[in-house]
Amino acid sequence: GVSHQPRGSDVQTAVLPITPTKVSQNTAAIGAAAIGSRYPLFIAMQLYCVIGTFPDIDCQLAGYREFINYFDGGCLNDCFEGFELLHRVHLPGQGQVVALMKANGTAELFKHLAPWRAQFGVEMDITPAISDAEVVANHKVLFAQMEA
Repeated sequence: GVSHQPRGSDVQTAVLPITPTKVSQNTAAIGAAAIGSRYPLFIAMQLYCVIGTFPDIDCQLAGYREFINYFDGGCLNDCFEGFELLHRVHLPGQGQVVALMKANGTAELFKHLAPWRAQFGVEMDITPAISDAEVVANHKVLFAQMEA
C-alpha cells in the first residue's frame, strides 16, 4: 500500500492555540497534561481513525485513477490549517482505505473527505481516537478518582 508520512511534525507535538474561554477547566487540564505543561493554553487536535469503503469495484477503480493524480500532485489536501493526515494505508482486496488523521473538527474532516464521498461513493467510518500520551493522562486521572 501507499503511505503518507507527516511533514515536520508528529502526533505529540502539533498543537493549536485557543483561548481559555472556549475550553472547560477540566478539558484544558487534561489537554495540558497530555501535551506537556509547557503549553497550558494549547489543546492538541483530535485524532481520528477513518476507514473508507468503496461501494463497488467500478467506483474503486475510478477512485484510484484520481488518487494517482492526487498522489503525483503531492497530496496537497493532506495537510492544511486545522488538519493533517498522519498515515494512510490501502486494503485494495477489501476496497478500503484506512487513515489516521488529526483535525480541529468536522469542518476540516469534511474538507478532506467529502470529495472522495461525492465523486466515488466512498463510505466513511470515522472514529475519534486518542494517543498514548492521552490514554496515560486520562487513566491517571481515572485511577486517582477511583482510589479517592
